[in-house]
Amino acid sequence: VQYWWGPGTAASKPAAGSLLSRLLSEKGFGIVGHEIVAGSEALTPLHQNPNPGNAEVSEIGAKANADMVIAGSVTLSRMPAALDTDPKTVKAVMALRAVRSGSGEEIAAVEQSAVAPNAEDPAGIDQALATLAKTAGEELSRQMASAWQKQVRKSATVELLIEGTSQLGNYSAFRSALSKVSGVKNVQIKEMKADKSTLAVEYPNGARQLADALMLKPYE
Repeated sequence: VQYWWGPGTAASKPAAGSLLSRLLSEKGFGIVGHEIVAGSEALTPLHQNPNPGNAEVSEIGAKANADMVIAGSVTLSRMPAALDTDPKTVKAVMALRAVRSGSGEEIAAVEQSAVAPNAEDPAGIDQALATLAKTAGEELSRQMASAWQKQVRKSATVELLIEGTSQLGNYSAFRSALSKVSGVKNVQIKEMKADKSTLAVEYPNGARQLADALMLKPYE
């Protein structure tokens, strides 16, 4: 078992990691390389742990000022040949997960495999790893982008408690005016009670600016 955060191995740089970094950078993600924390005290608790959990991974990410951390492994195993004279194939399995820094929430995960036809051919194994890095990285980046977009939408939501909703004409006029405020992308009823309603409004500029924008609307 080899892992770059182990004692005396911090200078190593796994090839699969470099391939993934390049792919994710092309997808628009800013990369905080593992060299930022390599050799630091932040890794000391993990020196003897080749497979740290999400909590440990997220803590390292927070110390490196990263929004999320990609943790993963590559496992190589020889597959049995049908005949003694057949070349021994190698199965490579890449398992990746993306963890939100600080919270430890796992926001994406993927596991894929590829086969190198000749265990004695390093170039063939490298090609299998390159294929895995591309396909697994593509899927992981898709999941990461989707999770991040959901988080952005959630953080841009303002809740409004509206009282007097039994006056349906006024309530309808208010919702219509609210939906036409510049920057408002979505208005949904979150909860309805007697004569009051809670609206969830997707608005990126915050509650204060939403209130100011509503104040500019003419009402009777």
